[in-house]
Amino acid sequence: MTAFDTAWDLLKMPFHGTGSRNAKQIMREGLRPMPHPWFMNNPDYPNRVSFASKEPTYAGEFAQIRSDKGGPAIIHISDEMPTIMNEEGADAVVYGETIPPEMMEIVYQGREILPEEDEDDYQDWVQNDIREWLLARNANPNVWERGDDE
Repeated sequence: MTAFDTAWDLLKMPFHGTGSRNAKQIMREGLRPMPHPWFMNNPDYPNRVSFASKEPTYAGEFAQIRSDKGGPAIIHISDEMPTIMNEEGADAVVYGETIPPEMMEIVYQGREILPEEDEDDYQDWVQNDIREWLLARNANPNVWERGDDE
């Protein structure tokens, strides 16, 4: 595989943002679907689903939200994994079954909070670190500047 092929794969595959501790478990056991109210009691879909962002920008936002004191993580999911929902123009794809570890790769992992570090300072560091990671991949780094209506 050429460098171009690798870069292209990174751009077209979905991303899942989470905390580092969760990412380690996901990479051991797979990304398991969870109950979600949008899909409960809908006969067209399973009751348990998992989500991934179509671009790393939104995964970065979720990684910060979901990060624990172990830091944020972004998991890259193979585009070969079947989805139950992947609508044109939507920000996310939806999976109805466990995504096995071999279909995923951790592509970003932030550092843990330092014992003497203030929580707000740590969250500022996380935001800036994810922003730099996004910029290095030519992704939109302005995820935290989106309006609430998006």
